[in-house]
Amino acid sequence: MASYRVHVRVGEQWRELAAGAVRVDELKAAVGVDATRRLRLDEPGEPRLLDDDEVIELHGGMAFSDVEWLRYVASVKHKREPSRGVKGSLCPDDVDAARAQELLESSVPDSGRKRWATDGERFFAAHPDGIGGWHGWPEPIERVPVAILRRWRADGTLP
Repeated sequence: MASYRVHVRVGEQWRELAAGAVRVDELKAAVGVDATRRLRLDEPGEPRLLDDDEVIELHGGMAFSDVEWLRYVASVKHKREPSRGVKGSLCPDDVDAARAQELLESSVPDSGRKRWATDGERFFAAHPDGIGGWHGWPEPIERVPVAILRRWRADGTLP
């Protein structure tokens, strides 16, 4: 069977690639996306983040964006378990690592280094840990930037 080439858009550039199955990490290397970033498949109405070990079927007209890799890393500073140093605000027991990752992926950046998320009732802040991950913790609503609260109210995230 003969292979054929297709055109896909990555950011603002069009690339010609071989059609067919490809691992996302191999696609990132082929189009020159930094390995520390993540690819997002920009499907109409349903963009989704792709995992590096995921295999996708490449076809013409696909569009991708590279986005910051948001990887949650737990910190004992915000857990009930014993640790050295000063404790921060404790994470709720119902927020496990998987839920924390979901919150991080739905978070929005502020004008500084933090990102903010909400589950509709509680508020969470996160900042980069300096080694590729993100460290998060709960915050009272009074600490959430007003611009972010307005955005959440405008888009229906908050009533």
